[in-house]
Amino acid sequence: MLIWLASYPRSGNTFFRVLLRQVYGIATYDLHEPDADRPEYEHIIGNARLDRTIADMHRDDRLHIVKTHDLPTEDYPAIYLVRDGRDAVASYAHFALDPRLAADRGAYLDLLRNLIETTGSYGGWSGNVRAWMARHTPTVVVRFDDLIAHPMEELRRAMTAIGITAPETGVTQLPSFAELQKIGPQFFRKGRTGAWHEDMPADLHVSFWRRHGDTMRALGYRDAEPAAEEFAGARLAAGETLSFAAGGNGRPALGHGWGEPEAWGAWSIDRRAALQLAVGRDQAAPIEIALFYRSFVEGARKIEIVCRAAGGTVASWTCSVENWCGVQGITIPADAVSTDGIVTLEFEISDPVSPAQLGLSPDTRPLGLGIETMRRV
Repeated sequence: MLIWLASYPRSGNTFFRVLLRQVYGIATYDLHEPDADRPEYEHIIGNARLDRTIADMHRDDRLHIVKTHDLPTEDYPAIYLVRDGRDAVASYAHFALDPRLAADRGAYLDLLRNLIETTGSYGGWSGNVRAWMARHTPTVVVRFDDLIAHPMEELRRAMTAIGITAPETGVTQLPSFAELQKIGPQFFRKGRTGAWHEDMPADLHVSFWRRHGDTMRALGYRDAEPAAEEFAGARLAAGETLSFAAGGNGRPALGHGWGEPEAWGAWSIDRRAALQLAVGRDQAAPIEIALFYRSFVEGARKIEIVCRAAGGTVASWTCSVENWCGVQGITIPADAVSTDGIVTLEFEISDPVSPAQLGLSPDTRPLGLGIETMRRV
């Protein structure tokens, strides 16, 4: 029997493994370090060598618990640990930063921005959370803050919910965080909720909410959510053009559902993607926009794209191999602009697919609409 112990990095996975070892005597596997041989961790974490295939362990009657940060591909039961995304990405940036650059604040912030924007690192924070929590296979969710506050209760709840009955070792005192930090300072850095306040500057905090706000709200992480006026995004005045390429001036407009900007622009990587634009207050007339786009289509396949603002449809078109790229006009009515001068465009993409599904490349992102530039007429 195989059970995934899954999470986005830095979400309490290692601490949960410690609890499994201490309370139940269960040694767990690490999918990312299958050959790990670290005797100094053995009595704390119980790091077992992964020398069998996942399918083989699943067929075995014995219990096998395997740590992973990858997106789910098999429908095995899972315990999924979730943490406030701001704490997770900030901690991950510190963890992944080259030790030689540990004192380089600029290098840390560059890496943090990349982790906020990219989906290449385990699907990005919200992509990872949504993929694991949307499964139909039994998946028990454990919140990091609950685990830290009540470790024994959360451990026992998760084990019962996933259907595991195992005798306890009778341990009465768990290792303190100071002990864990001494043994593995790279793994056990701060171990508390809210550390992002010290590690995430205001501009990146707003960027994080643009990309991951929907998932944060769904999970109830609403503290310090930016006010509406802070979501202004890129400013688009009459006659101006925004570029969504890497380093382009349209980058702040990218909300949820977009991949990391590339040399030409940015792909949508979900069925829904949003742009936030600052167009100015007191709009008395419709706003006309020209969107320069491309699409991910091939053969006879087509995709339908619908663009909405304030709940109303402002543009819709079909992409095929004949018109895989072009310019699409978007007319935004004046009443779709907020009192703060902000308009949010929501794009719905009918049938995104990944290059991996088509055998074109290893890229597993579901691609649909690619936005290059946007000009206000």
